[in-house]
Amino acid sequence: MKSGFRYSSAIGLSIVMALTGCFIVSSRADQPVADQRNLISEVRVDQDDINAGRVAFEDLFYAGKHIFSNRFTSEDHYGEGPEGPRRSKQVFNDRENYPFLRFNGLDAQSCLECHMAVGFAPQQNYPDDGSNMRFAKQLGFTGGSAGFASNAFGLTNFACDPTNVECDKDFSTRGFVRNPPHTFGAGYVQTLAEEISGELWSQLEVARSNPGTTVALTAKGVEFGSISVDEQGNVDLSKVTGVSEDLIVRPFQWRGIAQNLRNFVRDAMNFHFSVQPSEFLRENPEENDMDGKEDEILEGEITAVTTFLAFIRPPVESSDGLNGDQVAQGKAAFAKAGCESCHKPTLTIDVPYASIRDPRFDENFESLVQMQLPSVNVKAFRASSEHGTRFITHPSRFSPTLQKIRAKDDSGDFKSLQYSSEAPQQSGMKISNAVDSEPTFFSRNLNLDDGPPETLPRLASEANGSVRVPLYSDLKRHKMGTNLAEPFTQMTDGGHDIAGDVFLTRPLWGVADTGPWLHDGRALTLTEAIMMHRGEGSEANDSIDLFEKTLSDAERRALKIFLSSLRLPTMR
Repeated sequence: MKSGFRYSSAIGLSIVMALTGCFIVSSRADQPVADQRNLISEVRVDQDDINAGRVAFEDLFYAGKHIFSNRFTSEDHYGEGPEGPRRSKQVFNDRENYPFLRFNGLDAQSCLECHMAVGFAPQQNYPDDGSNMRFAKQLGFTGGSAGFASNAFGLTNFACDPTNVECDKDFSTRGFVRNPPHTFGAGYVQTLAEEISGELWSQLEVARSNPGTTVALTAKGVEFGSISVDEQGNVDLSKVTGVSEDLIVRPFQWRGIAQNLRNFVRDAMNFHFSVQPSEFLRENPEENDMDGKEDEILEGEITAVTTFLAFIRPPVESSDGLNGDQVAQGKAAFAKAGCESCHKPTLTIDVPYASIRDPRFDENFESLVQMQLPSVNVKAFRASSEHGTRFITHPSRFSPTLQKIRAKDDSGDFKSLQYSSEAPQQSGMKISNAVDSEPTFFSRNLNLDDGPPETLPRLASEANGSVRVPLYSDLKRHKMGTNLAEPFTQMTDGGHDIAGDVFLTRPLWGVADTGPWLHDGRALTLTEAIMMHRGEGSEANDSIDLFEKTLSDAERRALKIFLSSLRLPTMR
């Protein structure tokens, strides 16, 4: 890829302000603006070049920013063919030839169209109570059957025959509404989750080494219950809380669905745009969108978008423009109401590197493990059940920063398999032809300050190199009760069902600039968002009682001003 491609005059770039900087939009004279490609040659990068360090970080970052910010069009193979899997699922009763795909993808033409919170800016001559700050959003720009930002629509039971008595039961329009969160600081979040998962895995190893002993699962001050392993190697997960059975923390999506940024980007490209990643189709060939093109977006481009998200600057905690005394009073009220029990103010990264894996390595690794240990399901995790557990496996499809999976072969002996950029090891023996000697992932220190302006400033490092992340989350799932519950489960990227009343603790950094709030945008004020945590079975009920009954009116006002200090980065 050409260095400095984003300024190339060959494609007549025009500059548009968004996401705290500029992204490129091709303005070739021979194409209407609405028809221009996103995946232009200047932003297509080869994964092998990335692995080998032949692509500069700045070029990779800006390639990802371009793909994230610009619209996909038919020239990028946006959408499905006539026989695509979603074409018939959402149609009007009287217009079967008009596919309205809003509730089943396609629902946008660019990532920025939904993840469009871009920062905050000061307003002059307003009271010093938090109202002098405003946030900005990049407006959506897609109309037609795939869009929503420019459309007004009312939905009844389309795709439902009203003469059918089973209509409401079987054919009514179903789906979910999601309030897209901001994307700032996501690399810090991914690395925190990986380190927490690593600590939980280590505690599982302790339980294996001490059969019959209950071992507490605690990482970075967050409690995830306890675990034990019997003499036969069966794992009891009945007391594990807030994390899936594979002990992998999944910090992305409202219900805690995706374990890393790459998985999120890969699946979003398919669902929202049907610009299908090669790696997605290899895993899900039955999901082919039947548009005649299979390699629509390659591993390198997914890595580029993931790199952009991982290294864009983080939110800030700032009293600028606010009354500092009230911010401090509000932070104390936040703790007094028990909000910190889930929205933990900081979590610490021990080794501040964000790594973005090459999925082809995962696939090769899994194939080799499967050949040598045929009884092992390398893509699944078998938990204890009434019939007991024969083996337990950590999926390799996770992160190169965690370099171990456990498996149990037919002989009953546990084998430790190293997952790293070198050939995996099985009980000290090299697995032949596992991978070549080339690096198998992209990795960069989160706190390097030599990146593009959009990556700066970074969070401060401690003397020992660790980083305190002001996330205001425990990255744990909690039951949120009947008020917020949805009538369906959702599946994680590891194949685990998440109940309808279970949600990840949403990080609050940047919360001041991201309204409306909650997973579906139902809360129009921060006070509404707080109160809607109450519901039958909600783990937040005690905190809501404290908020209502023990905080004074002044403390509640101060708490809102404190939340107004948790901002997105300043627009530049």
